Amino acid sequence: MTPLLRRLAATTVAGGLLACSGTAAHAEQWWGRDAAHDATEWSYSPEPEPCGTLTEHDRPREAATDILGLGVRHDGATIELSTRLRDASPWRGTLLSFVLDTPRASDSVHEVNVQRARPGGSLEAILYSSHIGEPDACGAAGGGGRGLPCDLAVTGPSTRGAVTVRVPRSCLGRPRWVRVGASTLRDEGRALRGDTWGRGTADAPYGPFGPRVAHGS
Repeated sequence: MTPLLRRLAATTVAGGLLACSGTAAHAEQWWGRDAAHDATEWSYSPEPEPCGTLTEHDRPREAATDILGLGVRHDGATIELSTRLRDASPWRGTLLSFVLDTPRASDSVHEVNVQRARPGGSLEAILYSSHIGEPDACGAAGGGGRGLPCDLAVTGPSTRGAVTVRVPRSCLGRPRWVRVGASTLRDEGRALRGDTWGRGTADAPYGPFGPRVAHGS
């Protein structure tokens, strides 16, 4: 990930778009739709100093990073994360990120990043423990993370744009419930394109999240 992509990723998460964070937990599984044709493009100019200018444009024709839905199934020994993109066939460097909140989370969350390790290769996923720091003088949120050992299974993308990641509950400390958010980003060189699931008010500095999904039997 380029420094600009990491900077914008942190800023996008910190700014957020939705919090669907009711205290009542959904049993075992949940799915939430997202509007189509709502991807965004960001471009950055270093002028004027010191902060430069970040410009945002709607990109309704952008299909490769356009999220259509987000879901989680929480039963047995596995947490299954799923999303649908409008057109996942031209993956071309897309980064798909699932963010997981659990009862153990305080100033950090777990993040599952999905991308191709090499052009034309299969999708791979890595689990991170991530945190976002305080915004700097220019309003950009810094942060950091560390990779965690965990055997993740990725399926997709399917012809319908579905991507699924299965996370062993043991990697997250076997939580009573989870709530999940998702975003996409793709580096176009001079610009970034991406989407975030949901609309509304954010659970800063993380999110947006869906509702809590309780563990089933």
